[in-house]
Amino acid sequence: MIELMLEPHAILLGMQIGMDLWLAFFAVYLCVQLASRHAGVPFVPTKSAAFPIIRDELEIVPGDIVYELGSGDGHFLVESARLFPDTQFVGIERNPILYTLSLVRRFIGGNPKNLIFRRDDLFTAQYADATKIYAYLLPEVMERIEPTFKGRHVRFASLAFRFKMKEPANTVRVAQRDGAHNQHMLYIYNF
Repeated sequence: MIELMLEPHAILLGMQIGMDLWLAFFAVYLCVQLASRHAGVPFVPTKSAAFPIIRDELEIVPGDIVYELGSGDGHFLVESARLFPDTQFVGIERNPILYTLSLVRRFIGGNPKNLIFRRDDLFTAQYADATKIYAYLLPEVMERIEPTFKGRHVRFASLAFRFKMKEPANTVRVAQRDGAHNQHMLYIYNF
C-alpha cells in the first residue's frame, strides 16, 4: 500500500490554484456578459451536442466556404475546421472579448489553416462568397439580414429563430427537450 502524504502548504497551494482558476474563469465570463450587454446581443453558445446535426444539415462538402454569423467563442468553427480540412470556415464576431476567445480557442485547437475569425459587424461585413451559413441570432437580427440573401445561392441553418418572410426548406430537432426560446429547433433555408 502506497501512502501519499501531502504537506499542509501543498494542499493550500492546490486550493489556491483552483480558486485562482475559478476566479479567472468568472472574470472572463463577466467580461463577456458585460460586453455582450453593451453590444445589445446576448452571448448564448450553441450546445456542442447540436454540432453534428448542424453540419449534416448544412451539407458541407470540400470547396465550401462556411460562415458563422455571430461566431462567439469559435467552438463550432474550430471543431468543424478540423473535421473538414478541404472546406474554408470563417467566423464573424463583433464582441472583442469573444473574438479574442475564438482566437485562443483556434490556437489551442491546433490553429487550423482553413479557419479565420474576423472581428466585424455582421450588418456591414462582406460574406458574399459564403456557400453555407450557420447562425444563432435574435429574431430582429434575422429579420434585418434576411434581404441580403435574396438572389444568392446559399444554404442557411438557423438555430432557434426563423426568417420572417421565407419558409424553411427543412426543420430539424437538435435536442430532446424543448428549449425556452426554441433553441431545440434548427431551421434550414435554401436561397
